Amino acid sequence: MKFQPKTKEDLLGLYVAQALDDVKNLPFYLSCTKSFPEDNIRKALLAVKKEAILKIKNRRGTFFKYLMQINAEEKSDHSRH
Repeated sequence: MKFQPKTKEDLLGLYVAQALDDVKNLPFYLSCTKSFPEDNIRKALLAVKKEAILKIKNRRGTFFKYLMQINAEEKSDHSRH
């Protein structure tokens, strides 16, 4: 069964998964788009694409996950203040 995006977040999650050639981990990207602002997702994707060109072509999804973890930690730190 092919995934059918129903919301803007679904569409963005699918876009990120396809851009990173990591559709098998689509649920992760969908959870990111539901948890983080679109701007943060797009900034992380841009950073991954820039970095991937230079050296991490086969680990784009991993790098994106790392950036989202950092984002989550920063979000958590800001909410404590």
